[in-house]
Amino acid sequence: MMGASVLFPGIPGIAGQLSVQFITNEKVEANGKVVVGYPPSLSVQCTGSFLKPIALQGNLACNNFPRNGSFEITMSRPMAPGTQAFAVTTVAPFALQEANLFYIMVYTHDGSVVDAAMSIPGQRIQHGLKITALPLVWSSSEPSRASTVVMGFDLIEPLPQNNPPTIAQLVLTVPRDFQQQVQRSSHIEMTSLEIPKRAGTWFDSSDPRRLVVFLDTIASQTLAVGSYRLQFPIMVPARLPKYNVFELTVCGPTPQNTTCVGVGDPSALVSFPLAGFTFGERHPNANKYLIASSFRHAAGAVVSAFILHVAVFVV
Repeated sequence: MMGASVLFPGIPGIAGQLSVQFITNEKVEANGKVVVGYPPSLSVQCTGSFLKPIALQGNLACNNFPRNGSFEITMSRPMAPGTQAFAVTTVAPFALQEANLFYIMVYTHDGSVVDAAMSIPGQRIQHGLKITALPLVWSSSEPSRASTVVMGFDLIEPLPQNNPPTIAQLVLTVPRDFQQQVQRSSHIEMTSLEIPKRAGTWFDSSDPRRLVVFLDTIASQTLAVGSYRLQFPIMVPARLPKYNVFELTVCGPTPQNTTCVGVGDPSALVSFPLAGFTFGERHPNANKYLIASSFRHAAGAVVSAFILHVAVFVV
């Protein structure tokens, strides 16, 4: 099995999504199963809304076996060869009592193994950073059309006074074939608490799949408890990728002021996978953020028009 990986936030006691992806060359007929083994110290939920199908099709039934450290997803429809992905909900412990390894096994309806990947490494447990990802919010989800997404995190507890982790960069990664459309600073809006930006150039949007925000590393050590959201424009592709997952990575300082690339970067403190949306789907909270954005732009336009009117009157 190629391309097998898992991604989950290793924040103790905080629920987050655990994304799973793999590539199989085998077709699995209806009622096949995908079994994922995980460190039993993790807490996993995979029923109802805790399961995000992403690339899996049809009706899915998930059963979790915490004593064995595994869960299985039964698929009502055939699974075609190629990239597969889904996500469940997990809570990390304060310390793992066993090896931080996962496995993925694909079975036919009669219990025959057709593909597998063993000893897949998981993410480390990150202490001193009590944060959780905020839900992904989007506006339009039409193919080949512009949209707006909101990503961010909630700081639940103040950072430790002694040796707090230094938050230097936030990396917001869109799925393959999506593109972030940030061209200037006004394209990035902070719809809740203000993130302490680095002086001078404070963002990098040179990579079409990645938006990087640079923080003031001194001010970030005393972040206020609360929600931090970033709103920015994207382009939705004509066809959704199989691994349709957005990623938010919180990074520490990088060598010689280089840019963190997100998941897997040595400076990454924690990464949050966020299952993406499907065509025609609209987030129930989209209007709340879009209205806030529109109001700010409208207010700015009114102020500019007033200033112009006054200037003309004075002249």
